[in-house]
Amino acid sequence: MYDQKKVRLKSAHLRKTLRVFRSAQGELSHEIKNGSCKGAELDMLKKFRAAVFAAALLWLIVLVQIIVTRVYVSRTAFTQAFATNHVTVSEEGTERHNTDARNDRAGNLCTQGEVQGRLSQEEMRTLARRIFHTLGGGEVLSPGFLPGNNYYTSYGYTTGIGGYKKVNGRRINMHVAISYDEKKDVTKILFGSPIINSDF
Repeated sequence: MYDQKKVRLKSAHLRKTLRVFRSAQGELSHEIKNGSCKGAELDMLKKFRAAVFAAALLWLIVLVQIIVTRVYVSRTAFTQAFATNHVTVSEEGTERHNTDARNDRAGNLCTQGEVQGRLSQEEMRTLARRIFHTLGGGEVLSPGFLPGNNYYTSYGYTTGIGGYKKVNGRRINMHVAISYDEKKDVTKILFGSPIINSDF
C-alpha cells in the first residue's frame, strides 16, 4: 500500500550516493598507497567517509519510514473514517477479511464495522460517500443497491491512498460494501482498499 514511485526514487538516490562514495574512496585509497596523501588529507577522508555513511543511513531511514507510514496511516485512516461517521469497528470482522486468502494475495486492506439497526438505501449511499469524503476522495462507480442480495456497494478513488486498480477504465482504490444482518439487527459496513475480494 505504499507509494512505489517514491520508494524507487529514494532507492535510486541511495544507490547514487553510494556510487559517489565508492568512487571517491577508491581514488583516495590509491593516493594513500602511493604515499601522496598527507595527514590533513587522511583526516578529510575520514570526515568524508563519515558524511557519506550518515547520508546513506538517513536515506535508508527515509525509505523505511515511507513504507511503514503508508501501512500504518492507511489502517489508522480507515478506522478514523469509521469513527467520524459513527461506525463501530469490528476487530473480529476486520481480522477475518484481512486474513482471507483472496484479500491477502491481492494486497487488499479491509476494515469492517457496524451500526445498530437497518439503514435505508439513501442512508447507505450517503454513508459510503461520507466515508470516501473523509478519506479525501469521492465516489467513482456505484452499482448501487442490490435488493435481491440486500446490500449496497460503491467504489471510490483518492490520491491519499497509494496504489489503485482500474475498473471500467477508472482508477479505484476504495471499495465500500454495506449490508443488513437481520439476525443481529445491525448494518455491516466493509471498507477495502484498493478493493474487497472476500465475500461480503
